[in-house]
Amino acid sequence: MVNQPFQITVTGSGAPIESLSWWAEGGNSAGPANDDLAHIGTQTHACNGATNCSQSWNIVARNVGYYTLHAKVRDTSGTEVQTDWQFLVSENAR
Repeated sequence: MVNQPFQITVTGSGAPIESLSWWAEGGNSAGPANDDLAHIGTQTHACNGATNCSQSWNIVARNVGYYTLHAKVRDTSGTEVQTDWQFLVSENAR
């Protein structure tokens, strides 16, 4: 639901992890460029070679519409794994 905070957690494990990151696209493109999750850019957390690394971020979708959220884990050898989710933010809970 629009303006309701939620949390995203990105986790990597196994190989030595260099970094975790996420970014989002979408929402109503006519919406204001505020602190909406699609307007804050790529968020990154350094893992410094840890074999288990996790980071959480509290975020808010300020605009209605479909969003795509991308999360990426990069290990110290440069291998990357990415996953993507699409979800709808609406004015009313369904």
